[in-house]
Amino acid sequence: MRGHTTKHDCQKHSKLDFCNSLLYGISAKQVNRLQKIQNSAARYVFGWKKRRGVTALRRKLHFLPVEARIHFKICLLMHQAVHGYAPEYLASEIQRRQPKAVNLRANDDKTLLEEKIHGQLKLRHKITERGISIAGPVIWNDLPRKIRELEAVGLFKKQLKTYLFVKTYGGSYSMSQ
Repeated sequence: MRGHTTKHDCQKHSKLDFCNSLLYGISAKQVNRLQKIQNSAARYVFGWKKRRGVTALRRKLHFLPVEARIHFKICLLMHQAVHGYAPEYLASEIQRRQPKAVNLRANDDKTLLEEKIHGQLKLRHKITERGISIAGPVIWNDLPRKIRELEAVGLFKKQLKTYLFVKTYGGSYSMSQ
């Protein structure tokens, strides 16, 4: 049975989202290993053999790739922190961006978070870049403003997944409610 996807692979897939925000910044090799598990689950659902491509399968199943799933979870944590649903230990690490003295368009955007730097020179080490207080605001601020402005968790998750799905698989994104 070598080369066939098993039910066991699908059970592993259900655990891919467990604490996956901690996986931000891991090596491409490690992400690829996790992606193989997701690919195996997609093949199992459709009964495909191992040698066939799976991007179309993941798209049909509405699976976000592992990297996008990690970003989804971090954005969800940032949304909870911004709207007061996160535990204090997490919320205390996140600060809203303060308007700058210079007149910038970003000064009007109350959804932006302050991007913390490691030291005065914006020197970042690989391990510190993975911290939620550094990675979270960077990923959050990259989202379209319309998504960051959503307060309802359900609508936020729906629009975020749609945005990441379109970003991953192509197409155009327009926000609908």
